[in-house]
Amino acid sequence: MIAEMGGKIKTKMCYAHIKGCQYCTYSIRDGQIFCGFRDSRSAPGNGRQVALWAAGGTNGAAQNSLTGLWTWIRLRLMNKRVIINADDFGLCSGVNRAIAQAHIEGVLRSATIMANMPSAQEAVEIAKANRNLGIGVHLNLSEGRPLSKNNGMDALLDGDGQFACSAFRLFALCLAGRRIRTAIRAELAAQIQWVIDMGLRPTHLDSHKHIHALPVVFRIVCELARDFGIGAVRWTFEPRGVCRPPWPAVGEGGRKRAGLIRPLARINRMQKPGLLKTKAFFGIAHTGKIDISFFKAVTLYNSAAIAEVMTHPGYADGLDPDKTRLVDQRKAELDALCSERTKQYFRDAKIELVHYGQL
Repeated sequence: MIAEMGGKIKTKMCYAHIKGCQYCTYSIRDGQIFCGFRDSRSAPGNGRQVALWAAGGTNGAAQNSLTGLWTWIRLRLMNKRVIINADDFGLCSGVNRAIAQAHIEGVLRSATIMANMPSAQEAVEIAKANRNLGIGVHLNLSEGRPLSKNNGMDALLDGDGQFACSAFRLFALCLAGRRIRTAIRAELAAQIQWVIDMGLRPTHLDSHKHIHALPVVFRIVCELARDFGIGAVRWTFEPRGVCRPPWPAVGEGGRKRAGLIRPLARINRMQKPGLLKTKAFFGIAHTGKIDISFFKAVTLYNSAAIAEVMTHPGYADGLDPDKTRLVDQRKAELDALCSERTKQYFRDAKIELVHYGQL
């Protein structure tokens, strides 16, 4: 322990740094994490002492100094890129307008279209008017009507012919027999083909409600990516550390959701690693809670050279509260995506904002 001006600090790895950083400290006094190399000015009264210690001063060992210096050099040399993607493109007009605004005025660089939803055609027109916006396909077996006519889809539909199947039911049905898997493949292929027929070239594939995180569906999606010449599939691996500071607090539901998907993502990487272009994914635990402080935490995360951030910007008009829990929060996410503070965080961190087609 190091006593410094009435407060105490102890060695603890900073979540903003890659594994192995020896120069990060945690202030018991105010609950913040600092690194001497990264930020010797932040801690009131602590900055100078932390910087001296990190540089191998009064309490630092020479070996630790060399280790930390090498870590610092690697961080500086790392070319960090982040894909900020908006899901649900085509869900409704309010979501479409928000995605266009977040791209033109904010940090959004990618969006994925729900081909079977009523406002998908409008989304295509927005995409064509914004050629720098990377466009993927948001594969959907959770709501709306199917595009295919395969009779095997009946098990996923309600009496009105609309998708009404939870992820758990979908998983059970996929395991039950080949017929349903064939029907799912046909429907997902129809959704991809629709986007291509509209004159767009998909940069990647992801899914509504993370259905492609299920290994059996993931295998189908990867096969379709190969068949259609699409070079990337979203990897839903969200690091465990996002549920701890300096990330914003998450609810128990978000924590459990991320905890369920994380091991599935590990399995999926073993299946088809070539289509997984990112090293980390953010937004599962914080779904419904993404704000400016969330984006600040993203810019501090240095363990992944390439990461994806999932967002859901939108205006409330056209949203059905019975089908989505994200209504008012979508406007808050739009504001965060367009915030000058958010833009500055990414500039200060020297992070390049890209879409999948630029990897």
